[in-house]
Amino acid sequence: LAANGTGALQRRANISLDKMTAEQLASIGTEIPAAGLPKLVANAAKLSGDLLYEYWINWGLISKFTTVERNVLSNALFMPLHLSERTLAAQIGKVAQPMSELPGVNWFVGGGPGVQPGEATAALFGMQSALGDAWQLFKIAQREEVGKFGGTAKYVAQTRAWSSEALKAAGIENEGLGHAFDFIGHNIMRAPGLWGLRAPDEFQKALWYRAALYMRAWLETKLAGIKEPDAMMASIRDKVLDPAFSAQIEAKDVANLLTFNKELNAPGSAVLEALNAVPGLRLVVPFFQTPVNLAKAAWQRAPVLSVFSIQNASDIAAGGVPRDLALARITMGNAAILPLMSLASAGYLTGSGKAYPAAYRRMLQRDY
Repeated sequence: LAANGTGALQRRANISLDKMTAEQLASIGTEIPAAGLPKLVANAAKLSGDLLYEYWINWGLISKFTTVERNVLSNALFMPLHLSERTLAAQIGKVAQPMSELPGVNWFVGGGPGVQPGEATAALFGMQSALGDAWQLFKIAQREEVGKFGGTAKYVAQTRAWSSEALKAAGIENEGLGHAFDFIGHNIMRAPGLWGLRAPDEFQKALWYRAALYMRAWLETKLAGIKEPDAMMASIRDKVLDPAFSAQIEAKDVANLLTFNKELNAPGSAVLEALNAVPGLRLVVPFFQTPVNLAKAAWQRAPVLSVFSIQNASDIAAGGVPRDLALARITMGNAAILPLMSLASAGYLTGSGKAYPAAYRRMLQRDY
């Protein structure tokens, strides 16, 4: 049809629709908006709350140096801790694997080859080779507001309220206003979250992702019995440059786990949904996933408590690499308390004494 003809047909169709009753419109699947204004008001109210929340979470909390400092330090300090555990796990595996084959022991200790000596060194080499890519992902994360390794945000709600998409969802369609919201949201409102949390996390994830690929390649090469140096280098290079799909998934899981971005299990996800659903709760608990992941990591390594960790028990029963790493976590956590107990019993490690004034005075009178 010609353009004019199409326009004429459209006008005739509009006239016909205007003359139809509500029942006739319903019969053809067309609804009459009965509460358009109240819905628009409700959407605008929700958008206003999201706008204020996004401003508060970024400029009221994340912009504080302590928040960024804790995030960066927790990620950085966990790096030598995990590498130390991996080094210890390689030695534990030499004992755990043959013991897992004994009757009775194999009921709760899984079998199979575990962590191999040299994996921690391979991880360090992988991190060193990934520095350039990690820096590029750091810049991409703050520019595109998207992560390459999955995981979830470290704060409860990522509203992206300052965006044209949020305006359209609220029923406000204005191109100029949308562009303004996109600019303000990216360059101002979400800048602390991008520079303080997402971008540093992406940097660390890139390092751990490459490290995990090298550890997996080293493990598979050792288990394949390849010992000649050139052949080993060729095998590791091929596995890193063209990793299997399972290796990529495993590397992403390692990257998210060791930066405390691991997705929560079903109960944790339900709590997270409740925090987003109930008005005001996300203001009381702005950060949930990261504290939960940090608590899990601490529980798995805490003296005595680590023995009762469900994750440690399931990893030991699974056997292989998870078994050795779980035993390493338990060993290091309980070994760390021994020097502290010795210092405390000798009187060199004490509390502030505020809760027990009399004992504190006696302690001050002692001659050390």
